[in-house]
Amino acid sequence: MKVLTVFFAFAASTVQADQCLTASSGEHRMKTVLTNQYCGGATLTCTSASGGCGCQSCCEAVPNICNTARSSGSACTGDFFVDRAKDTVAIAADKSNFQANCCTAKKTCDITCTAGFTDKTDKATTKCSTGTCSELECCDITPGTCGKLMSSGTGSCTSDQRFANAGTTATAATYAANCCVAKKTCDVTCPAGYVDKTGKATIKCSSGTCSKSECCDADSTKCQGQAAAGCNANDFVNPATAGSAATASTYKTACCLAKATCAAFSSYTPPVASLAKTTQAPPVAFLLTFGGALVFGQ
Repeated sequence: MKVLTVFFAFAASTVQADQCLTASSGEHRMKTVLTNQYCGGATLTCTSASGGCGCQSCCEAVPNICNTARSSGSACTGDFFVDRAKDTVAIAADKSNFQANCCTAKKTCDITCTAGFTDKTDKATTKCSTGTCSELECCDITPGTCGKLMSSGTGSCTSDQRFANAGTTATAATYAANCCVAKKTCDVTCPAGYVDKTGKATIKCSSGTCSKSECCDADSTKCQGQAAAGCNANDFVNPATAGSAATASTYKTACCLAKATCAAFSSYTPPVASLAKTTQAPPVAFLLTFGGALVFGQ
């Protein structure tokens, strides 16, 4: 028999899910009191209640789990580190089993040192700070290289140069030639709300990538340049208006929006897929119903 099965999504319960628990994967929960509590912006969608979420101010840490204990100062002892993969593991209220439940043995150095670095003399027994080792934990800068000269304060680049080539062989006399490259001139296109700095075409950037702050100034005729005026207490700066015209007196109406309330965030239901199906294109001969699934066959 060929089968076409269509699954419909039905509401199994009227209980509202805890948005903070969902967004933080169990690390934070919704505050008990939501009266006069506001999100940081207008968007109710939240994917990380511990950071990067406009409504994280509506959330509080779940008690008696590794993450909360770590945040309040609990630490691992000996050659163990706080394993963030165990953040939602439950522990005793007195934190007596923090070490057993929340910690993992540190890794011994296992990386291959790259150009410009050599193995530390005790690399084989050196414990890294976590379960992943870094080059600086396991390797020393190779003597006679640009990196070693730079770290010891030997040699310097000119004002129009920046340091580079850490692994290149050099001496104090050849430092500028071997260890320095020309700085890049500002090549950033200033975004909405910003204007080119005076003399932008000749400004030298500090690294190989120029930044907005090095090349651009806030436009005083736009929302971005009038940010010092500030929004009302329960409003927030609307990022979409950065390039909109504004003065200090018009800033609040031209550049701000009302914040969403934590109560609205608490009752928000994220959109979910309502239909999933698998098909094998049969003619329809009969219809059977099994607990919410419609089965067609021949």
